[in-house]
Amino acid sequence: MVNHHRLSMAIVVEGGTMEFTPLMIKKGFRVGQGLGKNLHGISKSIELKGNPRRNGLGY
Repeated sequence: MVNHHRLSMAIVVEGGTMEFTPLMIKKGFRVGQGLGKNLHGISKSIELKGNPRRNGLGY
């Protein structure tokens, strides 16, 4: 028997961290679906570009 909860968790964690994965799954997140009430939001994680020439979070 496949544990879909654990399978979803593993797929989500593949490209990110385990920190928010349990919370997102608890709130109904499913891999490949968008976010939001009608599932029309983003479905891929946001990639950070960083700040290669400077320190901190500013531009």
